[in-house]
Amino acid sequence: MPWPRVGYPTAGESTRTLLQAFGGARPRAAPSTRSALTPDSTRIPATMWKAGALLGGGLLGALGAATGVQLACYDGPCHNRLLGGVIGFALGGVIGFGLGALIGGQFPAPSP
Repeated sequence: MPWPRVGYPTAGESTRTLLQAFGGARPRAAPSTRSALTPDSTRIPATMWKAGALLGGGLLGALGAATGVQLACYDGPCHNRLLGGVIGFALGGVIGFGLGALIGGQFPAPSP
């Protein structure tokens, strides 16, 4: 009497089992059955991230520069007012650029 096969599955069986377990082996819809309203995952829509980045970087940079100048003169005579302004503008501009790009990326760009 032959022994039943017990052990590890072959490479093809294990891959197929993993795909079925995680839902990757589901049949896909034919391209002709997609409606016109279905979003296309290969086309990224245009957004306002550049405008948001420039606006956020400029505004937060100016606020950072003003804060840097005030902090440079906080507890004594103002010796390095320019250095405080430059560092404040750079730090505020970098943070504002990132935040503005994230916020501006939520708004669709107007169509040309």
